[in-house]
Amino acid sequence: MNAMHSLLIVLVAAWTTIVTRAFPFVLLRNRPLSPFLRYLGAILPSAIIVILLVYCLRASFGLPLMEALPSFPALGAVFLLHRIRHNMLLSIGGATVLYMVLLRLLPLL
Repeated sequence: MNAMHSLLIVLVAAWTTIVTRAFPFVLLRNRPLSPFLRYLGAILPSAIIVILLVYCLRASFGLPLMEALPSFPALGAVFLLHRIRHNMLLSIGGATVLYMVLLRLLPLL
């Protein structure tokens, strides 16, 4: 497989992704949102964060305390940042940064 073939594969995959994500916006651009879609827009951010937290914390149980310790302040950071700012990117990103800092600093203490 040469470089041109690989480039074409990436371009087709990118184009397909862009088109499939833009299609609903183009199709529904002048229509009001249904109550069901408004409900999903209100409830899904919190549901997604809960799913991510359960997925991330499942590995913490059964570990020694010092290895699992950074997970719990990061969990609190996700909750507080999302309650205060209502921004998923900020809450997940901020908690990830806190987790990584704690992961590197706790063994030094």
